[in-house]
Amino acid sequence: MLVVGAKEVTKAAEQAEQKGTSWQQYNSELRITSVTNDRLLAEDDNTYYALIILARGDFNGNGVEDLAVFGTADGKKTTWSDSQYFIFSQTANGKLVRLTGNQYPYQIMAHIPN
Repeated sequence: MLVVGAKEVTKAAEQAEQKGTSWQQYNSELRITSVTNDRLLAEDDNTYYALIILARGDFNGNGVEDLAVFGTADGKKTTWSDSQYFIFSQTANGKLVRLTGNQYPYQIMAHIPN
């Protein structure tokens, strides 16, 4: 969500996410403007971003608290905007993983990596 661009860039960012690589390499101009317990706001020269925790709970039944997150990106000089919902969980070794696909209806994926 914090990466805007062609599908190739988004795919590369998602692969980096899976490897645990920093997303900042895909948008080095991104600046975090506000952080609270339930919200992160950021921007770059062209876009405003927000990640907001909507709910906490064990959404997949594995005994670990998950986070339901709403992410949005809005163009500063255009009417362009994008929003997505995510559910994140933590694996046994402490890695954060996305449990939902990135396409509506954002269903929980069946397999959770360890």
